[in-house]
Amino acid sequence: MPTDSHRSEGDVVFSLLTRVRTIAEHLVLNGDHPESTVDSFSLFLQLGLHLPRFESELLASDKVIVAEGTRLLHRLATNRYPTSNLVPRATAELRLANLTFRPVPEEAARCILNEYHYLLSFRTGSMHFGLTDNANQWPWVLLSLSPFDLQNISNGDPHFERSARVLSRVYAFPGAPRNAISFAISRLRRWLVLNQPQVSTLVTYLNPNLGFTGASYEADNWRLLGYEHGTRYTYLDGNYTTTRRIAQVLGGPSNLLSAESVGQRISFSLWSLAPLRIYVRSVRHKNWGQEPPHDFHPWTPCVQD
Repeated sequence: MPTDSHRSEGDVVFSLLTRVRTIAEHLVLNGDHPESTVDSFSLFLQLGLHLPRFESELLASDKVIVAEGTRLLHRLATNRYPTSNLVPRATAELRLANLTFRPVPEEAARCILNEYHYLLSFRTGSMHFGLTDNANQWPWVLLSLSPFDLQNISNGDPHFERSARVLSRVYAFPGAPRNAISFAISRLRRWLVLNQPQVSTLVTYLNPNLGFTGASYEADNWRLLGYEHGTRYTYLDGNYTTTRRIAQVLGGPSNLLSAESVGQRISFSLWSLAPLRIYVRSVRHKNWGQEPPHDFHPWTPCVQD
């Protein structure tokens, strides 16, 4: 636990959230970009991922935050503009009960996850599902279901590894009906019971460093399985990227790479970030055991994955 004389950098993350959110709202409101392509929450999340690469002392004033926010806003707006006409638009008739749960084509899922999800990263080898009110339009909520490869939490249990799947991506467009995410997850579980009865367990991650609380998972009766310690963000050419992507691009897991080993292309977060939270949910039952949360080592991907 941090003391008064030595606060962890994780505390700095939370103290910055309100100020960063305000700056993000100001930049979006006053930016010279197509207004429909970027919402302030998307920019806020990008700042939350990218600011830890700066020394915390540099963020005492707003100058660095504004500069980085302006860069990220331009990046988001540029990437999203070609597909902005596919984003679902809210109407007075939009209701949760009127949305249909259905598979989402990989091409649409790839665009949404690469351009709109906060990780800006499509997970290959996954199945994708969504809630939509128009079959010709992108879904309001997108879920990606991926094969289980989290050996750091399976403890070598082959049955668990065969029967579990990872809810690897969750995204809801601004304007989606309230509770749309938990509603979509419940429909996903129903689909699995009917179509993949061998799947009995769902696992997902949550990053508390970005202000996520897990409310949507708690509303669907997920349980905290444990904490993955050693959180460290990796940046490729100045932009955040996932551990999986680093392994694919550079040929090795980021925790085994150093900035010196790959020149100037890679850098890492400078703050001590809070551990990621891992949640678990039985597909068929409300409860998934009552064990206390476990502590897990960081996940290391296979290079060929």
